[in-house]
Amino acid sequence: MLRNRARVLSPLSVAGFSASQCLHMHRSKSTLNHPVLASLESCPDMKQLRKIHAKMIISGLIMEIVAASRLIKFCSVSPCGDLHYAFSVFTQVAQPDVFLWNIIIKGCAQSCEPVKAISLYNEMLMQGFRPNEYTFPVLLKASSHFLGADSGMNVHGHVLKTGFDAVVEVQNSLICMYSRCGQVESACKVFDTSAKLDTVSWNSMLDGFANSGDMDSARILFNSTPKRNVISWNVMINGCINNGFFAEALGFFEQMLAQNVKPNEPTLASLISACSHLGALEQGRWIHAYIDRTNFRPNLVLSTALIDMYAKCGSIEAAQAIFDKTRKRDLITWNAMINGHAIHGNARKALALFDEMVESSLTPDGITFAGVLTACSHAGLLDKGREYFDLMTRFYQIPPDPGHFGCLVHVLGRAGRLSEAEELVKTMPVKTDPSVWGALLNACWMHGNKEMGARAGRILMELDPENCGRYTLLSNLFAKSGDWNQAARVRKMMKERGIRKTPGSSLIALNASVHEFVVGDQCHPDIENICTILDGLTAEMADSCDIERMGELDLD
Repeated sequence: MLRNRARVLSPLSVAGFSASQCLHMHRSKSTLNHPVLASLESCPDMKQLRKIHAKMIISGLIMEIVAASRLIKFCSVSPCGDLHYAFSVFTQVAQPDVFLWNIIIKGCAQSCEPVKAISLYNEMLMQGFRPNEYTFPVLLKASSHFLGADSGMNVHGHVLKTGFDAVVEVQNSLICMYSRCGQVESACKVFDTSAKLDTVSWNSMLDGFANSGDMDSARILFNSTPKRNVISWNVMINGCINNGFFAEALGFFEQMLAQNVKPNEPTLASLISACSHLGALEQGRWIHAYIDRTNFRPNLVLSTALIDMYAKCGSIEAAQAIFDKTRKRDLITWNAMINGHAIHGNARKALALFDEMVESSLTPDGITFAGVLTACSHAGLLDKGREYFDLMTRFYQIPPDPGHFGCLVHVLGRAGRLSEAEELVKTMPVKTDPSVWGALLNACWMHGNKEMGARAGRILMELDPENCGRYTLLSNLFAKSGDWNQAARVRKMMKERGIRKTPGSSLIALNASVHEFVVGDQCHPDIENICTILDGLTAEMADSCDIERMGELDLD
């Protein structure tokens, strides 16, 4: 692919240097310490790089392969590089070594066209170059992120043919590739047959189990891991959070501290997220205090996570205080604060923050408008909701998603514009979504519109047949309208389909631990003591309350 391209005359091709000469020259200490070459380390952009390239040509430094390699590396893998420029330099090297091939392959693997990395690898083989242990991790990473398992399996075949299957870095890349491609069994086979495993190997396999949702296997492997580091703990914490085990994530954090493992920024950001989902304000405050106590540097990621956590846990004042202290705010930070005020019903404040954000030259995105429309929905600001919806679609050209339509349906429903809301749902240009029809059903329940609610309910039972909340709301709508037969029919349908109402639960934070109690659950380790105390409280209540009223209480 590259060798057949027309060559542009340059000092490299004129010089016609040999590979052996380059190898000798690139080991030269004077080359490595050359000031022009050193300036690449602080090069800010391609404009400056072109100037450095010109100096390298004038000085003859470009004739040395180490210099060409450094130049190509910057263009290939630097965030401000230019892969096309890297190719133009690469094609002038008469006999590139495998190190140089690896650099350009890595650049392709990280680009928007990673399939070119495989093409370059094949060309490298055709030209007689043998890959080394640094070639395959790049190809496997490209397969895991972009190209898929089939590509990864082909690379695995080349690994076996070339004898690099015993190299631990290659083994780790194989485990990671299979895990990310959803082939955990294949990852296990590589892991189990590996002669040498390091911490990265164990962490990669842990990540594979966690990403597949198999937290039981992840926990067993974690307990067997000979040497854990902070990444091992982060994998387990993130695995718990991604699979909905938020209290367990906080439990791992407690164990982590007990074993004197210092958390890092990703650990703390994940734990703050867990507190947000649990509504565990006290745990969130403790983690915030830990951040301050351990002198973590002020960080936008942590600040934004804390803003989101405090807002979702009910302390909007604390969220606002952190927001006010945050100097450099990005769009995510603004979105967290706008959405925080929106869910607290502070519509005016949310809309004022939106205006302030726009004035600061930041461009809103779909998440921003979701917060703004939520604020209008909670406050019943119909005209404002329409105004911001038009601003989003017409001025900012942001395609609305079902969440945006759901907010608009909700605000129309609150205003009693049910016919308009139903028409919007029927004509919206996005795929029919249960959340939008759910918003319409909720509006029908609010205003007692049985006929429209029945239509929305039928569609919801087709779109979201396993959601018990849809059946319950429709049944309640019929009951509210006095149609007990239809209410009973919906309950019967729910029973026939094997759909059970999600049991109620509550969370209690005590001594930095979160305890979850589910209706009918007897699994808590202190259940006997808890029941004894509850029996005592019930007896006290019976002494002070009317016996007839006590019979109305459901103490299950």
